[in-house]
Amino acid sequence: MCIALWYNGRMKTKILVAVAALSVFGVFAEEETFVVKPVQSGWGYWPTLVRMRRENLRKTPDSQLLMIGSSNVDFQFERAKRVLDYYVGGMKPVNFAIGGDTPANVLWRIEDAKKELAALKPKAVLMYAGVNAVMKAKPGCEKETAWGAKAMADELQKLYPDAEIFCFKILPARPTAADPVRKYINLSNQMIVELMKDNKKFHFVDMPTDKMFCDEKGNIRKEMMSDFIHPGEAGYALIWEYIYPEMARVLGLPEKKPNPLLKLQMTKPAADGYTWAVKVADAPVRANVARVWLGQKVKKDLVLEASVDGKWTKVAEQDGAAGAPVFELGKVVTASEWRVGAKDGSVLGLADFKLYLVEE
Repeated sequence: MCIALWYNGRMKTKILVAVAALSVFGVFAEEETFVVKPVQSGWGYWPTLVRMRRENLRKTPDSQLLMIGSSNVDFQFERAKRVLDYYVGGMKPVNFAIGGDTPANVLWRIEDAKKELAALKPKAVLMYAGVNAVMKAKPGCEKETAWGAKAMADELQKLYPDAEIFCFKILPARPTAADPVRKYINLSNQMIVELMKDNKKFHFVDMPTDKMFCDEKGNIRKEMMSDFIHPGEAGYALIWEYIYPEMARVLGLPEKKPNPLLKLQMTKPAADGYTWAVKVADAPVRANVARVWLGQKVKKDLVLEASVDGKWTKVAEQDGAAGAPVFELGKVVTASEWRVGAKDGSVLGLADFKLYLVEE
């Protein structure tokens, strides 16, 4: 500004305008950077869970996969242990997630367990930003979630500079597509991708969550998320059909077929649609009738198949199936695995889709 006084009024004006513009850009830059600070959770049992998660780290010093975040990571160790064992059991995944945590809570726990975390040498970290901050459904909650995810990744990379960090897409929550939470979930996912796009060690695992967990209107299918926020075993198996291939690509892990241990799972055919399958692990099922609940507004050409002697065989089909069609097999078929899908491989995207096998 002192230099400006040596020139004429016109030049002085120009310089003042330039300084003013810089001030505006400075404010803009400040608004674009959202700082998420570590925060302790306020609910009563949380300190006990914090101690338990630190103990998990001490008990698994040779873990190659640190799993960190909120309930949709935590619950996998309860509801989907078979899924984890099948896909990444050899990596000895360790649970450092607590249900209800926001990214700010996770940041606090990272700092609290720095010693235990530093003792690990994982090849990979699977993190999840979660919906707990987004559930406020107020402007700014998407920044708290996305910038919190970035802060989590930054702290993890300080601890494990050689590790690959995987973050899976925030899943839909609340029953209906019209719920305002959905908008902020979508904004958070978009923002995480944008914030981390230049980080070569960060891998965002995208997946068609609406097709996986919602019906054609975008409403959550209760059989996939009974509480409208957490999947069951079949849902987590679906999620890992996307997480594991990305891990395998980045880490050089062997390919895996969809988890064969589940009694109910959805598998991807060659097209981009979905096929529902029932796997009966305990004993083969003798059946001569199958019933599929499609929903009243769905109309598809369907094929029903059974795995007999290790080979998939078509046992029934029905064109223009709608509502709750019944497949008469014409004979008794004995199989431990059954599946039904659209003939053209298109997305079924059904509400209350179930496959019933009626024994003779």
